[in-house]
Amino acid sequence: MNAATKLQKLILDGALEPDMERTTPMCMSQYERLFATTRIPLYGRDECRTFPSSRHIAVISNDQMFEMDVFTPDYQVLPEEHIAKSLEHILRESTATAADASRERSVAVLTSENRDVWAGLRADLSSSHQDNARSLDRMDRALFVLVLEHEVPRDLDDAARLMLHGNMRNRWFDKLQLVALGNGQGGVLMEHTPIDGITALRIPNELDALLAHKESEASDSSAIKAPTKLKWHLPNTVLKGIERAEANADELAAKTESRVLDFGHFGKPFITANKLSPDGFVQMAFQLAYHKLTGKAASTYESANTKQFLHGRTETLRSVTKESVEFTQKFAAGSKATTKDKEESLRRAVKAHGDRMKEAKDGRGVDRHLFGLLNLARHKQQRLPNYSIPAIFRDPSYSVLTTSVVSTSNCGSENIRIFGFGPVVPNGLGLGYMVVGNNIPITVSSFEGQAKAFAQHLEASLLDMKAVLEASKP
Repeated sequence: MNAATKLQKLILDGALEPDMERTTPMCMSQYERLFATTRIPLYGRDECRTFPSSRHIAVISNDQMFEMDVFTPDYQVLPEEHIAKSLEHILRESTATAADASRERSVAVLTSENRDVWAGLRADLSSSHQDNARSLDRMDRALFVLVLEHEVPRDLDDAARLMLHGNMRNRWFDKLQLVALGNGQGGVLMEHTPIDGITALRIPNELDALLAHKESEASDSSAIKAPTKLKWHLPNTVLKGIERAEANADELAAKTESRVLDFGHFGKPFITANKLSPDGFVQMAFQLAYHKLTGKAASTYESANTKQFLHGRTETLRSVTKESVEFTQKFAAGSKATTKDKEESLRRAVKAHGDRMKEAKDGRGVDRHLFGLLNLARHKQQRLPNYSIPAIFRDPSYSVLTTSVVSTSNCGSENIRIFGFGPVVPNGLGLGYMVVGNNIPITVSSFEGQAKAFAQHLEASLLDMKAVLEASKP
């Protein structure tokens, strides 16, 4: 947490080193929204707001919310000792009142609700009492939310569950959250609206260096106020809304399966030694595993970074190609393809994927462009009742293309253990992966109980591909 506040000071001072894509510096505009940013629920479309002058964070512990200063009035980072004492105060108070809090209702769970529903309840909440309006404002303006999760994960699968959602009464999903688990492990739970994963990665990547940087810490924190608990006065409409939100959150959590394939048989060195792209290799393993699971291919999304452009975010790379389909067919059970045929099909599929990735990063993708045109058409239809959405968007093939049944993202760093996210469609899979050293950790999520089976097929697919490459060597 101390490191995160130092990172915010670097951002505000314009002293943060730029992200690099090999030798190309990336656009840094997203860092203006890394901290002190929130997603405000509104009817129809939410609003993203940033408060660069914020000096406090929000802390959630035992389903209770607190406000805690981390900067002095002149924006110097508070010493670690002061922050530690403030957190100890919060832990004592939240633990002492945990029994009372369990009988109350947690406003935080509303951030997991349908956005239009949350918009209406937030309006009721804000207008019903001045304490509610102030508490919402303090949550909105906080640099980030520090979640003190007292549960200890049993294994990596359980850690993935806790990091993805955990107890949704003890989360605030409208903002960036730093989650501290009961065993001392921690992670970043990001709200995707203002930033992308590569931007959030700067938090763990900068951690060690920033923790060692003591010079900018304030020497006197005696004038800083103690943490204060946020007050809520809940009208009946909000109480009923929280009750429904808790039921919906429990239902969603119950059907969300997270499974970590901690693949350690080989990693980046083996793949590059065979003159293949590590990312493309893993993406083809996804295709093969999905074919093993379902007997077919499905529209697959991979995020491609476009931060080499001003205000660049991401483009969509579609991993299913005629080369990838040919590859899965040659590797499928019962195929009569020779080892040589399999190797050649693998190399063609990985190359085709790499070519698409380069095009997407260079701004030559089509998904974002078409999505923008579709939304312009929808706005035009609202103004002109007789206007018809262009035929390309009404064609069933467009819906098939843009329904990302397999949603994937490569967000690797040696400073994080696992990375993951939820599926983006009800029958889909979420695949967060890294290719670091001799490991390929992959977090699989599913709403339909497919995570374990897919992870097993994925491990077998990676080993099948390795076997073919080894058998093809002279």
